[in-house]
Amino acid sequence: MPSTTAKTSKSAVDAMPPVKLRVQKIECFVSSGNVFADLGLRNPESLKRKSTFMMQLMKEIRRLKLSPSEFAARMDLPVEKAARMRLGHFDVIAERRMQECLEKLSSEK
Repeated sequence: MPSTTAKTSKSAVDAMPPVKLRVQKIECFVSSGNVFADLGLRNPESLKRKSTFMMQLMKEIRRLKLSPSEFAARMDLPVEKAARMRLGHFDVIAERRMQECLEKLSSEK
């Protein structure tokens, strides 16, 4: 009866020579919870709210499978502005208008 034990040999990784790693120290700090404030940007609270609205808007856009032009038409926005928003440039629209867009999309089934 043949033996079921396989021969053990060194793997390719074991046969490689050791590599010297260069360790570099980096400076870290505890976040305030708002990346915009941590970066020293103006109006960090507004930017944080807008980014939250934008994430929620993107979820709704994906859920409804809207193209950029469909999103623009439903929100009554110029296509260029809607396209920039979808790319994360939420500075092109007011916070209140973003909230209105989110409320409108969220109510659709």
